[in-house]
Amino acid sequence: MGRTLAPEWKLASATRAASGPGVFDVYGHVDGDGDELAAVVAKLAPSARVLQVPRSVRLARIVVMLPQAAMIDALTQSDAITWIAPYAPPEPHNTEASGVIQSGTVTMHPLWSHGLTGHGQIVAVADSGLDANERWFTRYNPGTGALVFVTPAQDTLPPALGSRVSDAKVIANWVQPGAAAYETLLPCGTVAAVQHGTHVTGTIAGDSGITATPAAANADVGDGMAPNAQILFQDIGADCLIIDDYAATLTQARNGGAHIHNNSWGASTGNAYTGFDFDADDTTWRLEDLLVVASAGNRDEAIAAIGSPGECQECIDCRRTVARR
Repeated sequence: MGRTLAPEWKLASATRAASGPGVFDVYGHVDGDGDELAAVVAKLAPSARVLQVPRSVRLARIVVMLPQAAMIDALTQSDAITWIAPYAPPEPHNTEASGVIQSGTVTMHPLWSHGLTGHGQIVAVADSGLDANERWFTRYNPGTGALVFVTPAQDTLPPALGSRVSDAKVIANWVQPGAAAYETLLPCGTVAAVQHGTHVTGTIAGDSGITATPAAANADVGDGMAPNAQILFQDIGADCLIIDDYAATLTQARNGGAHIHNNSWGASTGNAYTGFDFDADDTTWRLEDLLVVASAGNRDEAIAAIGSPGECQECIDCRRTVARR
């Protein structure tokens, strides 16, 4: 089972301060079983409600709604439980733009000038949804001429794959469990999630105007960073972002052909290392040819601004910049 921990060692500082109902990450042991952990919670706190049971990582972890803070003490008495921390739901992040990254200005694109257009790369994007019929995402030129195709959304159960269209701009549009296909028109609480996934995907690999080729970006206003790259989209949006098993989502993308995975969203965790961070680290440790890119947050210069999964140790963590115009 593993080393026995004193109950007080199992609580994050914010968990100790809990005084009412709340949603928590409850952790077990490495190579443990999430369903068995859920059964332990159900026995110790019968009125608790298990919300998520990720099954694609080595560390047993579940997300639980506890109606009373007093239940936390009951859970710490079990040797099957090693850590309890508040669950922070993900929310959208991201702003502009290709020229800023390439040169520090909005008008110069030296990477494109050297023929680096994204050709041969598939970038996975997990976000709120995609308006797949917009011009940015319907045309792809592999070097033999422009091909036009609108990739339909498809429900999937990761890490299992859905269908792919290998010669389309969007090779797959895989809806994750609990999400709704395409873009949502509903706000996520106070967060402006509407059209976020379409905006982010366009920032990465959108291709407007003249279709990019393997050798030429054919730059137009609105082009993404890699206009000739292909996109594997994973829809995690309903009214808010929903990720039941982040490790399974990452694994699905990599097995679908993407070796770069973009996450322009995050949970405000005050620099704490949480479940999303572990999922990213554990998955990239297993899948060494997968690069996870995470948002550092939308909190400007605030102290403890980086959230999860931006605290992952094996990811590239990206923050905003200021452009010269």
